[in-house]
Amino acid sequence: MHTPLYAVSDDPSSPTPVTLDRIRGVIEHLGASMETAENGKAGLAVFDGVRFLFSFASNHKFLSVRAIWATDLEASAERLMSFFTAADSWNREKYFPTVYNLLVDDMIQVVADYICDIDCGQTDAQLLDNVAAGVATGVDAIQYMHQAAQSIIR
Repeated sequence: MHTPLYAVSDDPSSPTPVTLDRIRGVIEHLGASMETAENGKAGLAVFDGVRFLFSFASNHKFLSVRAIWATDLEASAERLMSFFTAADSWNREKYFPTVYNLLVDDMIQVVADYICDIDCGQTDAQLLDNVAAGVATGVDAIQYMHQAAQSIIR
């Protein structure tokens, strides 16, 4: 098992482990609240009407800031292809977040996933920067996909 190299210090400029409680503090600093999910392993928050899931991946090496839009649109081959094309267009122009579509109970769901490395810990400033970037780009991606969906729905 890999052991992260965390600085052991009370100095806010030293990297420390990223925990759900630290993420909650950042989310509250950004003006939202977080609800704990998945048995304390993840959190849910809403920014600008967009739902976000904050979770850890790959044995706590990465933080995922995932924007989720449940479109309430039933899947059809035409709709799925149109959403795929819109997501592909976003992904060609932007590096983060990665946008993709899921099929959940025959309904289309759009996801924008921003991943950052937390294996060596993060300072408070780094964590704030990463969460804020994940939220901002997630909101942008979902808004982009929502606009693209207007032509798909017609």
